[in-house]
Amino acid sequence: MNIFLSTQERRALTATTKMLGLRPGKVALAVVLGCATLISAISLAAVSAWLIARASQMPPVLALGVATVSVRMFGIGRALFRYLQRLASHFVALSGVATLRLNVYRILASSSTSKVASLRRGDILARTGEDVDAVGDYVVKSLLPTIVTGVVGILTVGLLAFLSLPVALTTGACLIVAGVVGPLVTIRSARIAEQAAQQAYTELGASSLALLENATELANLGRLDALRQEITNTEDDIIAAQDHAAKLASIAAAIDNIAMTAAVIAAILLGIPAVTAGDVSAVALAVLVLTPLAAFEGTQQLAPAAVQLVHSAGAAVRIVELLGGEDAIEGGLGKKLEDETPDTASFDDIAPVLEAKDLAIGWPGGPVIASGITLTLKPGSRLAIVGPSGIGKSTLLFTLAGMLPPLAGSVTLGGHEISKLSRLEASRHITLTAEDAHIFSTSVLENLRVSKGTISDEEATSLLEQAGMGQWLETAPLGLSTNLGSGGTTISGGERRRILLARALGSPAPLMLLDEPGEHLDSVTSDKLVGDLLSAGKAAHSAQPDATEHDEDERGVLLVTHRLSALGAADEVLVLDRVPGETGTEAHIVQRGTHAHLLATSPDYAWAASQEELLV
Repeated sequence: MNIFLSTQERRALTATTKMLGLRPGKVALAVVLGCATLISAISLAAVSAWLIARASQMPPVLALGVATVSVRMFGIGRALFRYLQRLASHFVALSGVATLRLNVYRILASSSTSKVASLRRGDILARTGEDVDAVGDYVVKSLLPTIVTGVVGILTVGLLAFLSLPVALTTGACLIVAGVVGPLVTIRSARIAEQAAQQAYTELGASSLALLENATELANLGRLDALRQEITNTEDDIIAAQDHAAKLASIAAAIDNIAMTAAVIAAILLGIPAVTAGDVSAVALAVLVLTPLAAFEGTQQLAPAAVQLVHSAGAAVRIVELLGGEDAIEGGLGKKLEDETPDTASFDDIAPVLEAKDLAIGWPGGPVIASGITLTLKPGSRLAIVGPSGIGKSTLLFTLAGMLPPLAGSVTLGGHEISKLSRLEASRHITLTAEDAHIFSTSVLENLRVSKGTISDEEATSLLEQAGMGQWLETAPLGLSTNLGSGGTTISGGERRRILLARALGSPAPLMLLDEPGEHLDSVTSDKLVGDLLSAGKAAHSAQPDATEHDEDERGVLLVTHRLSALGAADEVLVLDRVPGETGTEAHIVQRGTHAHLLATSPDYAWAASQEELLV
C-alpha cells in the first residue's frame, strides 16, 4: 500500500478503517467466499481443459465421469460462491459504513465545532456522506479483491508447479505484471484525475445546495444564471475527469490482457518441449495453457481496486481533517458510550460566566472582522448587540459560543477557554440560536426536544406560549404532532423564528445567545418578543428541572438585533461599528450603555430609534 499512497493518506485510511468497526470473522468469511469463487473459476477452466484433452483420446466414458461432474460442480459453485461472497462483503461494508458514520457524528458532537464552522455546508455534506461511503467501498472494491487475488494467485502458481515449474514461474511473473504494474500505471495518473474530480464534486455539492436554498434571492440579485452556469461548468469538469479515468482504466486492462497472453504463449512454448521430452503429458499441457486464462480473472479487478484505493484514501484524509486529526479519532474511539453520558457534577464545577477580553473575531483563515471586544454574560445579565448589517454581529455570537476560535484575545466560560471545551460541556451552560438554525422534518414536539430530550407535552405547550405560538398551536391540525417539514417549509418565517425561540427557551443552559430573534416579524410583534426575552426568561429557566445551581431562577441573555425600540429592558447595549476616520475595516464597540443612556448621549443612536418609531 505504501507504493500507492502517501504517508498522510495511508495513516488517514488506517484511522478511518478502525472507525468501521470491522468484525474479523465477517471479513474472513468474505475473503474465504471470494477465494472460493475465484478457485471455482480456475478449477472449472483446468478441469474443462483436462476433460476436452482427455476426451480427444477417446477413453472409456466412465473415465470421464468424475471430470464431467466436477465441471458442473465448479460451474454451479462459481455462481453460488459469488452470490454468497457478495452478501458477505456487502454486509461487512454496509455495517461498517453505518458504524463509521455513527463514530463520525459522535466525535463531531463531542469536539470543537470551529473546524466544521469553517467549511461550506456542501463540503460538510460531502465529507459526512460521500466520503464515508467511499471509505466503506474501500473494503468491498479494494481491500477484499486484493486479498482474494493474492491468495488465489499463490495457490494457482503452486498448482501449476506440480505440473511444470517453468510454466508456474512464468505464469507467476505475468500475474505480478498484471497485478502490480497495471495498477501502478493506473494509480499514478488516476490520482490527478481523482483530485480534480473530488474538488469538482465538492464545488458541485456546495453550489447545488446554494441554488436549492437561495434560488429566490439569487434571482432577485441577478446571480441565478451565473450560478447555473457554474454548476454546468463543474459538471463538465467531472465528466472530463471521468473520461480521463476511463482512459487510464483501459491502459490497465490492456496491460492485464498482454500479461495474460504472454502467460499463455509462455505455457505453450515451455510446455511443448516438455511434452516432447516426456516430462509433461499432452493432457497436462492443455491444463497448463488454459488455466492462466481463468487465473487472470482476479487481476482484472486490481486496476479498479487501485483507483478505489486512491478515491478512498482521499476521502479518509478529508474525514480525518474534519474530525480534527488522528488523535481526536483515537480519543473518540477510546470512549465508551456510557462515557458520553453527561457528568453533572463535573459540569457544575464550571461557573456559567461567559467573558470576552480584548476579543478579535473572524473566520479561520480570513481577516479580522472586529476587535477589542470585552463583555461579561452571566445568569441575570441582559445584553444586546446592535450595529449595521455585515459588521460581524453573527460572527461574534459564533465566537462567544465556542464555534469559532478567537483570532486574538480570549473567550472563557467559567475560566475555561470555550473553544477548547467539548460541545457537551459548552452546551450544558450556553445555547446559541442562529438566524438560520435548522428546523427538522418532524413534529413540533421533536423539534423542541432538540434542546432537551425530556420535554413533555405540557412543557412544550408552555414554551410555545412563551414564544408567542400559543394561538398557532390551537389551530395546528395535529397540535404538537404537526410536521414542520425540512427547514420549516410548512410554516411562515415568523413562525419558524418562534419555534426556534421556544427551542432555545427549552434548553436547561443558563446562558442564551440569540441571533435576530425578531427577524421576519412585524415591528410591533418583534419589539414585544425582544422585550419579553430581555425581561423574562426567569420563569422559563426556573421551570427547567435540569437548571444548574448558579442563580437557577435566572437566565443570562445576549441577543443580536437590528431594532432598538425594545432594548429598554437591556442592562447594556453594545453598538458595534467601524470607527469614523479609521482607514481599517475592523469594527469595534464604539458605544455602550443602557438604552436610555445611549438615547441621551448618542445622536446617531437616538436618530436610528426615532426612525423606527416613524415606521411603526
